[in-house]
Amino acid sequence: SRFSGAAGSETSSFAAVLQSQRMGAGAPSAVKGGAEETLFEHTPYAMYLAALFIYRPQIKNMLMIGLGGGTLSGLFSRYGAQVDVIEIDPRMEGIARKYFGYDSEKGRILLGDGRRVMRSLQGRYDAFVLDAFSSYDQPAHLFTREMFLEVKRLLKEDGVIGINSAGFFKGDPARVSRAILKTLQSVFAYVEVFHAEGNERVGNIIFFASDKPLSLMPRATGLPAEEQAALIQTLDSNRAKQDLSGGRLLTDDYNPLPYWGIPVYRAWREEVIKFFGKKVLQKV
Repeated sequence: SRFSGAAGSETSSFAAVLQSQRMGAGAPSAVKGGAEETLFEHTPYAMYLAALFIYRPQIKNMLMIGLGGGTLSGLFSRYGAQVDVIEIDPRMEGIARKYFGYDSEKGRILLGDGRRVMRSLQGRYDAFVLDAFSSYDQPAHLFTREMFLEVKRLLKEDGVIGINSAGFFKGDPARVSRAILKTLQSVFAYVEVFHAEGNERVGNIIFFASDKPLSLMPRATGLPAEEQAALIQTLDSNRAKQDLSGGRLLTDDYNPLPYWGIPVYRAWREEVIKFFGKKVLQKV
């Protein structure tokens, strides 16, 4: 997503935990290219998705759907992964390069619809990331059982999925998130869910799935030790799996996500307007 309504509160929470870890351990910050970079400077969903490198420290290559500004793929490249990105809008690469400093030297840009491009791929990836929603909707055909089976074909045996989704984790509007959880569970043996909001507001719902166990334990990985510890603590306090049981299975033949998602996208637009202001959006 290009926006995260939870950016203020959750990033501040993560920053506080990170600072606590640093004070306790006396560890230095990670320095890349002469400038200090920390994970909490990214939006919450990016921070959460960095947990892929805790679940699977050996990640070397990844496939993503959704380029956006390229910041997410850039973060993953920072941790040593080569990232291939599928993007449906041919304008996005130029925008990402011009305004967000995107560098595709550590991966490819594959233009087209996610599922169409995936069917043409033959390689096997360590990880897959789905980050393809805007303030208007999220492509329903990318959340079905058939889609996740296609992803599974492209993953290595211990491969892991990370999904950034907009939604609620409580109440009737949460049926979107419940359905995504149910559908992932129909394909993968292990699924975890986290929310980037501590209340009933709309926010980022982050899913992870794999056929091998998903354990949030400190590991030797590209994440600096203090950032890793802070991220694990933040994730542990924002689990949402227990709130999202009882969902409906989404398939190519049965997929009411566009209708169920109306309250989600309406609430998300309201958050975008609050964040940017109507005058700014009218100029876009």
